[in-house]
Amino acid sequence: MKQILKLSLLILSILLPASASAYSFEINGICYNIGAYYTVSVAFYNGSSGSVSIPSTVYYDNHIYYVTSIGNNAFSNCSRLTSISIPTSITSIGSNAFYRCTGLKEVSIPYSVNSINYSAFEGCTSLKEVIFVGLSSNTTSASSLTIASSSFSNCPIETLYLSRNLSFSGSNSPFRGMTTLKTLKINSSNSISSISQSAFYGCSGLTTLSFLTSSYESNFSVSSIGSDAFNGCSKLASINLPNSIIKIGNNAFYGTAWYNNKPNGMVYAGLVAYKYKGTMPNGTYLTLLANTRSIAANAFYECSGLTSITIPSSVTEIGEYAFYNVPLEYINCKATTPPNIYSNTFNDFGANLSVPYESVTSYQSNTYWKKFTIVFYDFISGGIYYRINENNNVSVTCLNTNYNSYSGEINIPKTVKNNGVTYNVTAIGDNAFRNSTSLESVSIPNTVISIGNYAFSGCI
Repeated sequence: MKQILKLSLLILSILLPASASAYSFEINGICYNIGAYYTVSVAFYNGSSGSVSIPSTVYYDNHIYYVTSIGNNAFSNCSRLTSISIPTSITSIGSNAFYRCTGLKEVSIPYSVNSINYSAFEGCTSLKEVIFVGLSSNTTSASSLTIASSSFSNCPIETLYLSRNLSFSGSNSPFRGMTTLKTLKINSSNSISSISQSAFYGCSGLTTLSFLTSSYESNFSVSSIGSDAFNGCSKLASINLPNSIIKIGNNAFYGTAWYNNKPNGMVYAGLVAYKYKGTMPNGTYLTLLANTRSIAANAFYECSGLTSITIPSSVTEIGEYAFYNVPLEYINCKATTPPNIYSNTFNDFGANLSVPYESVTSYQSNTYWKKFTIVFYDFISGGIYYRINENNNVSVTCLNTNYNSYSGEINIPKTVKNNGVTYNVTAIGDNAFRNSTSLESVSIPNTVISIGNYAFSGCI
C-alpha cells in the first residue's frame, strides 16, 4: 500500500507544473517570481478569470516591483484564458508561455518586448489576430523583436498587424507557410524599417497587403523588403508599395498573383525597378522611369538582350546581381551621387559609363563604379558625341576626360535622331573639342545658342 502511495505521489509531482510550487508571491491570481533590482516575472496563472490584465508594477511586502517578463510555461495549457493584456514593462515572453491557450483569440505584443521564445503561443487554436505594436515616429526607436521559429506554430492567424522589425531565432520565420494568414497590415512607426527575408514565404492564403501611416508622418518608415519575403503568396494580387521603399531583395514577390498577372517587360514595384519579365529582345536600349528610386536585386539577371541602359538621377541603390551576366555596352547614369552598388551587382565592367560632368571624381573614387570606363556622351551620331539635355535638346560633347575626341572636318547638324527621337542641337558643351589637335574645321548651325567653357581650348 505504501509503495502504491509513493508511486502516486511521484506521478503527481511529474504532472504538476514545476512553477506551481516555485513562486515568490501571488496577487489577484497571478503568481510572481522576484528577480534582481525589484523586478518580477510572471511565474504562472492561478486565477479563474478568462480575461487577464498583467500589471506593470505590483506592490508586495512594502516594495514596488516592476513586472518585466512572462516566464516559461506561465499560462501553459490555460484553456480558460480568452484575452490577455500585456503591459509595456514586459521585455520578454518565455518558452511555452501561452502554450495551448486554446481560448485565446487575439494578442497585442507591446513595443517593449524584445524576445518571444520557442513555442510561446504554439497550439493557440483560436488565435486569429496578432498585433505587434511599434513606437510612433516622434519617439525613440525600439530595438528589433526576436521571435523563435516555433513561437506561433499551429495558430490559425488570419490578420497580422506589423509595426516592428522582426528577426528570427531558428531556421525560419514563424509565419512562413502560414496558409491561414489572409491580411497583413504594416503600420508606419519608428520601430519598423524593413520586412525580413522570407518573412511571409508561402503564405498562400494572403490576399491583402496594406501599408498604413498616421497623418503626422510625411514619409513611410519601411525602406526595404528582404529576399523571398512574399515568395509564393499566390493569392496576393495587389501590391501598392509606399515611396519609401528603396531596396527589394531577390524574388521578394515571385509567385504572387500580382507578378504573374504583369505583362512581359519592365515590372515596377512602387518606385523600384523590380524585374524584367520575359525574354528581352537583342540589342535593347532601356530607359528607366524618371522617378525610379532603385533597382532591385536580380532585376536584369542574365538579360542577354540588354546592351544599353539609362539610369535616372533619382536612383540611389542598385541591388545585388542586378546586372549579373548582362553584356552591357553602355550605361548612362544620371545620378550626381554614385548609387550604392555591391561587389556582385555587375560582373562585367566592359561597358562605357556616362555620368554627370560634376560627378566624375566621385565615380572614379568609388570602389566599384571606378572599374568602368567613364565617358561623357549619351549617344553617337555621324561621329559626333551628344549629351541629352531638357526639352529634346542636345549639346555636342567629348568622349571622356582625355578630350581630343575629334579630327578633320566636323559638320554639326541642326537636328539629330536617336532611338526614334529627334533632338535639336542647341549647344556645344564644356570641353567639347578641347585638345582636338587634329581638328581642321567645325561647321556650327544657327540652332546653337551657347558654347561652353574650354570648348575649343588646345585646338592648335
